[in-house]
Amino acid sequence: MRRTGVDRGEAGGAWQREAAPRRRAGLTLCAAALIAASVVAAAPGDAQASSIHVVQKGETLSHIAKAYGTTVEMLVVLNEIDDPNRIREGQRLLVSITPTIHVVAKGETLWEIAKTYGMTVQQLASWNGISDPGRIYPGQELIVSSGGVHRVRAGETLSSIAKRYGVTVQSLVAVNNLADPDRIATGQRLIIPPMGGGAVEALARTAGAGVPRPFGRWPVTGTVSSSFGLRSGRQHEGLDIAAPHGTPVRAVAPGTVTYADWAGTYGLLVIIDHGGGIETRYAHASRVEVSVGQRVNAGDVVARVGSTGRSTGPHLHFEVRVNGQAVDPARWLP
Repeated sequence: MRRTGVDRGEAGGAWQREAAPRRRAGLTLCAAALIAASVVAAAPGDAQASSIHVVQKGETLSHIAKAYGTTVEMLVVLNEIDDPNRIREGQRLLVSITPTIHVVAKGETLWEIAKTYGMTVQQLASWNGISDPGRIYPGQELIVSSGGVHRVRAGETLSSIAKRYGVTVQSLVAVNNLADPDRIATGQRLIIPPMGGGAVEALARTAGAGVPRPFGRWPVTGTVSSSFGLRSGRQHEGLDIAAPHGTPVRAVAPGTVTYADWAGTYGLLVIIDHGGGIETRYAHASRVEVSVGQRVNAGDVVARVGSTGRSTGPHLHFEVRVNGQAVDPARWLP
């Protein structure tokens, strides 16, 4: 039988169920609360759907949370409250940062909508995954406000801020045009991307508008033998790259190795955590070159191409996951 270098079926299976307790929770409490919140439909010119409550005499966070259909935990995070039992009369509390939705009217352009909400066309296109700004249609729903603004505190890193809001480091970098993710200043104001950081995938889709891809290199030199998406009626959650047995497999970005062992139908598998809810998976290896807990840089060899697990020939099965959800790796690669 001809060996084509693709997976024979869905990778993971029983191993994923067995390893589920090892995986990090995908979203923070704050992000889960935000996503669960209702989305507001707005007419042109409406203010962002951010609500302020002025604390009245005798009110508690519990009373306020109940009144607005939210949680005490969410109020604490949104307002950076150190002691939930100590709020004062007259204090102004942010009680919602739900993204605002604009419904496109007949004849409207993306430029007009962006101008109405004080945005750039590129930002509006990025948040909504629009690859061609000239093609929007009546009735289309567009996110037109962010998830809020965060003021950087002493000791915080972009990774800790991303984790706090359940977004990705890459989306924070893209939305805020940060030149160096490792250099943020105390007191600096950062826009938090809408809807749990999905902006990073949208940004990847707008590469034609000059937006860089999140990863700067491919994991292996070879030929794509199977793409992300439906294959024989089943979802293929990665990108298969055929290459000779033993070809070096390299990390696409800096991170920490969280798994390096046999993993059922994945065969020999390496998982790298890049922070901000982003991880990459390198499967069907013939040999693993790293160990759990090891820090790696982009370009470091982490494994060798093989055909272990459920596979028909030597290739790398490469996955990108955001908060546990598989996304198309092709949108992340140069």
